[in-house]
Amino acid sequence: MWERNQLAEFYSGFYHKSMGVHIFHDLKECMDNDDEALYMWGKAIEHLAHGEQEQYKIDSERATELSKPLMEACKANNKFNIVSAEVDAWFIDFWTQPDAVEQMIENIREHPILVKLDITLARMAWKLGFYHGAGAAFGRFWTRLMGQPTWSADLNSIYPHPVEAGAETNDKVGKKDASAVFLSEAWHGFYPNQDIRSYFLDCFARDTTQYDAIDAVVGYISTDTSFLAKNDFKQAMKTMKQINRTNFQPCTKDPVSSQAFYIMLEMQKEATKFFTTPGVERQV
Repeated sequence: MWERNQLAEFYSGFYHKSMGVHIFHDLKECMDNDDEALYMWGKAIEHLAHGEQEQYKIDSERATELSKPLMEACKANNKFNIVSAEVDAWFIDFWTQPDAVEQMIENIREHPILVKLDITLARMAWKLGFYHGAGAAFGRFWTRLMGQPTWSADLNSIYPHPVEAGAETNDKVGKKDASAVFLSEAWHGFYPNQDIRSYFLDCFARDTTQYDAIDAVVGYISTDTSFLAKNDFKQAMKTMKQINRTNFQPCTKDPVSSQAFYIMLEMQKEATKFFTTPGVERQV
């Protein structure tokens, strides 16, 4: 029997429209529901819609406090670990600026109608029980106030959930194996004189999230000629880089694969340097 998880719907809508990340099915699987947390988010949105800033602050902080334990199981999901850290970095980066309030006011002045519309839509969607829509409007509201996410989290500070090599996942279409084969062939293409594909496939951790990250990157490259200028492409690249690094860890026990791991890190440094060069779109 299908059970609805209204909190997962709300948070997935927020992550989708603020960070550009599709995470509904992940949250539905790992996040617990809670009537009190749901109630407090409803009250917070109501206060925000009426301009009651102090009460909104109190209720939203309480809602966030109640929600955190409900996401404990989500820490086994690497996609969640990354997007959660990036949301925190986004808020911290903005509100630690000396002129944060002035900048927020200036942002609101640029599109006052859209700001009001977003929070009105969030309130209406909540009252209608359309929690994903409420979260989406709430996420858009914050992008109006603070600008687009900075994607500045230190990925080395994130402690991804380890995935053992060859670990089984709830994968019915072979995604975990497809991503491993893809990357092993990519390594062979870079270094045809040193065939480490068999080592790679034996030790590389299987993770369906990795397939999704690779699929997003390849999708941008193959369908959008201006992909290098897209923030979504940049965030997909950062996500793929972090997951690759995590899933390669079991390979460091083997001397041949360890060498490849070191080469991978060096390549990623060079790629990052290249893709962050001003005017890289014209070079490509």
